[in-house]
Order: sequence, then C-alpha cells, then structure tokens
Amino acid sequence: MHKRVLLIAASGAITVALLAGGASGCPTEKGSGTGGTADGGGTILKACDTTIVKQPSRVGKGLTVEAETKSTCAPPPRSHVVFITIQYHPDIKGADYITMGTKFCNAKPIPGTDTDCHVTLPGVCHVGIWRMRVQITGTGPNGTPFSLVLPNKRTVKIKNCT
Repeated sequence: MHKRVLLIAASGAITVALLAGGASGCPTEKGSGTGGTADGGGTILKACDTTIVKQPSRVGKGLTVEAETKSTCAPPPRSHVVFITIQYHPDIKGADYITMGTKFCNAKPIPGTDTDCHVTLPGVCHVGIWRMRVQITGTGPNGTPFSLVLPNKRTVKIKNCT
C-alpha cells in the first residue's frame, strides 16, 4: 500500500490529508474533494499528490540502494521541491539511524504528467534496516508557500548485500 499526501491550498489555507490505497479524486469544480479545502465559492484551487512508489531497496546483486517518489499536481504550483533522505540502521540496540544519502528534486509537476524523484546511492548497501524521509516544499499557484513531511513510518530490512 502506498502512502499519499494530498496537499490542497485554497484562499491561503493549507490542508494536508493522509490517504491510504489507490488514487483519490479531487474535483476542480464546485464542492469539496477528498480531503479538500475550498474557497468561499467552493472552488478547489490546488491539489498535489506525492506518493512513495519505491521504498529503499537493493538494486540487483550490487551494493546500490535506490528509492523513488512520484508527484502529480493540477494546476501546477509556482514551485515544487522534493527532498529525499535515505537512512540506514544497523539493527543493533542503542544504534542511531545514519543518513546514507539525499536527493533534491525541483522539477515542477506538469498537469497530466507525473514528476519522479529517483534516488540512486551506489556502494552503500549494508545489512540492516532502511527508511526514507520525504519533505515537500514550494509555492502554490496562488502564491501560498507550503512545507510538509510525508508521514512515512515504514522501514525495510535489507538482509543481503553480497
């Protein structure tokens, strides 16, 4: 199950709704969509959907670890930045997570086209627990800035790196 964050900005307000499962519909006409916020006239001004499509995982039989998100926005925001952090934990009591790499993607989603943020970290595979943290920042089409962290608590155990 993918975790999704639906970001809706209307009349300077920001609403973040956590959705689970398949795609959510969000009408752009009168009324409110799933998790929607509407202006005084009931029109939704912006909806962005960022999804984790690949948790940290080993690539083939090598030492490379990769992860990926997908963002869809309609209408497009003025700016949209996805910052992914990949962290490793050696699965030893008392140990902390170690940041193994980061990726900064600032491509603006185009309506009707998904925008991917793909992280590839060569030579970093270690047996243990892996997680990713995703922060999304930007400016909506009406000029309202937004910043949120994707609520992903899932971890992945990599059992073999050889």
